[in-house]
Amino acid sequence: DEEEYVVLETFPHYSKHLHIILEELSFPRKVIDKKCREIFSEVNYYSLLFFEILPYCRNVKGVIPFKQSDKLAKNKEAFEKNLSKKFVELFND
Repeated sequence: DEEEYVVLETFPHYSKHLHIILEELSFPRKVIDKKCREIFSEVNYYSLLFFEILPYCRNVKGVIPFKQSDKLAKNKEAFEKNLSKKFVELFND
């Protein structure tokens, strides 16, 4: 349902993807809403995901993000095309 997502008018695609990922990674609703409002570009989306969210999941929550989130797992190849494969592997092993 579209009303469930907090999206910015300029980048709803990335905000919606981030919302799904954060839900699958069991983030609290307030954190999900705040992070989704921070998306203002494609680069910002990837930066937030790879420099904040994935390290937090791996180092603080102790989970393997690409194994806990179906959305991340489905888009792993796209992430690898956009970022270093080695960097992706840090959060997938």
